[in-house]
Amino acid sequence: MMITIEVCMAALLLLSLATAPTFGQLNELISHLRPLENKVNQKLFTTQVGGQSTVYTFKDLMLAIPVAADGIAGLKFYVGEAGQNGGYEYGLVNLAAFLAQSMKETIQYDACDENNWDMVGQQYPLANACGQLEQSYQDYTCPEGEEHMQCEVDP
Repeated sequence: MMITIEVCMAALLLLSLATAPTFGQLNELISHLRPLENKVNQKLFTTQVGGQSTVYTFKDLMLAIPVAADGIAGLKFYVGEAGQNGGYEYGLVNLAAFLAQSMKETIQYDACDENNWDMVGQQYPLANACGQLEQSYQDYTCPEGEEHMQCEVDP
């Protein structure tokens, strides 16, 4: 991954406001972030026109981090090194990188859809809505134990 100015800015904002939390790794990360709600909403979750995002909120981020840290489809969001002094800071850097990528691709547009980059004949085809890069969205299924997150396909 290429380090962008967005990654650096997000990392510096999160780390510059750091105070040493006192709970387990995930709790340390979350306890560090909670006091930053207004700053995250006002400085990170902003659109190209400078307004606050209506799609991305700090509240939703706080709900998503534990779910992602626990794992989705066998992948876990890295929240830092347990047992290391300042280990939660690794989690903050990972979160900063994730937020920077999100800012670059969706937050600035206040959109939650994936970007359609596949072009055919210098145009973006309508088929992008059905899958890009040879993916078939309608054929996606959740692994065993995560079926409750699966959406029905609209015929």
